[in-house]
Amino acid sequence: MTDNLQTYVAKKLPFEPFTLETLPLLSRLQLIGFHIYRNRWAKRLGKKPGRMLFDFAYQVLGLSGQGKVSFSSRGESKQFVFEARKLHFSRLFNNEIINVCEPELATFLEAFLTGDKVFYDIGSNWGYFSLYASALPNYNGPIHAFEPIKDTFADLQSWVSQTGLENRVNCHNIAVSDADGTAQMGVFPDDSGMASLEKVGDSGTEQHEVQTFRLDSLDHPKPDFIKLDVEGFETEVMAGGMDVLTTAKSMLMFENWAYHDDHERTLRPIKKLQDCGYKLFVPMWWAGAPTNKLVWPEAHEPFPEGPKLMAYVPFDIEQRFALRSQINFICCHQDRLSELENIFDVMD
Repeated sequence: MTDNLQTYVAKKLPFEPFTLETLPLLSRLQLIGFHIYRNRWAKRLGKKPGRMLFDFAYQVLGLSGQGKVSFSSRGESKQFVFEARKLHFSRLFNNEIINVCEPELATFLEAFLTGDKVFYDIGSNWGYFSLYASALPNYNGPIHAFEPIKDTFADLQSWVSQTGLENRVNCHNIAVSDADGTAQMGVFPDDSGMASLEKVGDSGTEQHEVQTFRLDSLDHPKPDFIKLDVEGFETEVMAGGMDVLTTAKSMLMFENWAYHDDHERTLRPIKKLQDCGYKLFVPMWWAGAPTNKLVWPEAHEPFPEGPKLMAYVPFDIEQRFALRSQINFICCHQDRLSELENIFDVMD
């Protein structure tokens, strides 16, 4: 049950440090082909033809292109170039509702990361959220970005170097796991963001050997917040970080998919956190007057009228399979719940 926990509502929309300046043709086709359409006719007319055009341009023609994006931090703005054939850069332009990737995480980071708190970005990819955290106006703490795939790690290092953040964002070319050593990771060549230690042998993947460390083995300051994006390997990372979870009691976000043919696989990381004393929250949008309700964007459904703010609703494990398939859970140890009251508005 939810233990009568409260719903927490953000005080404002999240900070947006990235501004898209130029979008090449290949990225425009990707945007059309992978967009989540709210209208059925738009989906029929746009998505399938767009996906066919994108696949032809990407796979047959080998089309490339460079996009430009501005990154604003502490009153300064820098312009960067990204390669459109590296599909993981779609985080910069393929966003819903607002121009921020995963606004549920961005909102929480802006509210919670202040002062000298320590941020662990586990599964950082090219560093979107590491850079995002570095730009927050009230946050000066250390950031540790963990990315095991060498090519993607090179992109991470490049963006950190171009922003002059080498002394702030610490890049680690390792995978966080339940054991120290080496392991094979399954990597999708067209989408590095889907790489996982769990996906070795999956169709379409390449095998990459990576270094692995337990969260409890890392010789860094204990994290105040952990972003855990490891594509199905969450339980193993938690198993290798039990000391961190039970002593530092870090705030945490992790992605959870509902496997309707394997309930235990879905619930395993949820139960592990609950056993450690964590309370889980489901991100929703609070749509104000005239709608005045909590919603999440659904296919073919327009977003309701009214101002929108991110909200975090207490999670009931009994309802997991009645909720949407993919959820980025926000997790707070029961001993730290009062901190949420200090940074969010409380909804009865």
